[in-house]
Amino acid sequence: MENTEEFALGLDIGTTKVCAVLGRVIAKNNRRRLEIVAFGESGYSEAKSVEKGVVKNVNAVAKAVKNAMDEITPAIKGYYQNQRMPQLAVNLNVAGQHISRTNKPEILVRRAATDEVVNDSDMEDLRIKLYQISVAAGCEIIHVLPIDFSLDDECGIINPIGRMGARLEGNFQIITAQTRALREIQASINLSNSNLVKGSVVLSPLASALSVLEEEEMKSGVVLIDIGGGTTDVVVYENDIMRHVAVLSLAGAHITHDIATAFGLNEKQAELLKIKFGNACPWEWPEDTFVQIKSASPQRPPKEVMLKNVAVVIQARLREIAAQVNEELERSGYKHKLIDGIVITGGSAIIPGIENVFKEVIGVDYVRIGTPQWLEVGKNAEIANKTSYATALGLVWSGFKMLDKRICKTDSEMMDILKHEATRIKPVTPDIEVTKTTMLKKLRNFFNDDLNDSDSRYGS
Repeated sequence: MENTEEFALGLDIGTTKVCAVLGRVIAKNNRRRLEIVAFGESGYSEAKSVEKGVVKNVNAVAKAVKNAMDEITPAIKGYYQNQRMPQLAVNLNVAGQHISRTNKPEILVRRAATDEVVNDSDMEDLRIKLYQISVAAGCEIIHVLPIDFSLDDECGIINPIGRMGARLEGNFQIITAQTRALREIQASINLSNSNLVKGSVVLSPLASALSVLEEEEMKSGVVLIDIGGGTTDVVVYENDIMRHVAVLSLAGAHITHDIATAFGLNEKQAELLKIKFGNACPWEWPEDTFVQIKSASPQRPPKEVMLKNVAVVIQARLREIAAQVNEELERSGYKHKLIDGIVITGGSAIIPGIENVFKEVIGVDYVRIGTPQWLEVGKNAEIANKTSYATALGLVWSGFKMLDKRICKTDSEMMDILKHEATRIKPVTPDIEVTKTTMLKKLRNFFNDDLNDSDSRYGS
């Protein structure tokens, strides 16, 4: 069900920062647009508080969450004015290589009458079964998304709603995450004392897709590549269906580390060099173009770094990332079905020339940079309209639209239904102690009766 509340809150806990966005959807020119009411972000007080998308230092992340939320709290209080500010349901992202995906079929045998039309509740009945399947130890289900369906003898149905039939079978994608990783995210929220409760948990690339991909791209065939700080996320869409998702271990932090190693810089200097002068096309820099990097020690002279060499280092790592993406596309079977090519987003997407690298390595005709779409013009929109905020804005969008148009309830709502059913229907288990007591009493009575009969027969 789409959000009937006026606002939605997204909180992106990334490798390099926490970003909080409060937004609402408005209708304008027959199109829904996202108005960013408030925007806040904070870095981490401790290095490596989040590694490869996984929280490592709960206290440091909690502090960053509080700092980011403090920036948007005045806007929230302004809306509620003198009323007590309620707990806010926050949409959270989850990322990392602990994410796993598998396909799973499920069958629903409906009433025998074939004139009964398939409806939303049938789809929910199929999905609810899949939330109860066994998954790997230490993991839990975060998404159950449909692929296609069969109805009686007809196969390959994209959307069965409105069709008639008795036997409905669906193929679904089950996406799981490590329970510990989810608990560490929740612990960070709790310790932040920001008056937040968990809303939806959304896989990072699926959130990014909500904010940067056009509907026509998702129908025609497209791959979204989200190059973050710690991981690169890959998600493939075709026929408006999420077909494949993967999390790669190489990302922006590796580019920074390469620059630091190659030129003897610290990580902070290397990151600044990447942001200011980074380029994936070495030929665009003349041989005599240098930049001076100040040394941390006043006694040491500044270092001169040739920008062409910096571009060579960046290009090499980006080619490696592109090669890994290419392997995933080959594995998915959709590499040659990407009519709308590649969309690159995330913090590293702003490196000039990155499109050329992915075009060459993967062999596609079209690559574009994915900045957040459909933002209502305003001060906050100008700040947030960057590739590095794609996930945060997508988390806000997830409060207003489904990850798949064929479902009418979020994964969190489905899990709530399952928990409610578990508490409402209590299993009937035999009372073992009562059963044993009853049997002993019967045996005692039997022997007593037998002895009494003997006494009456033989007399005294």
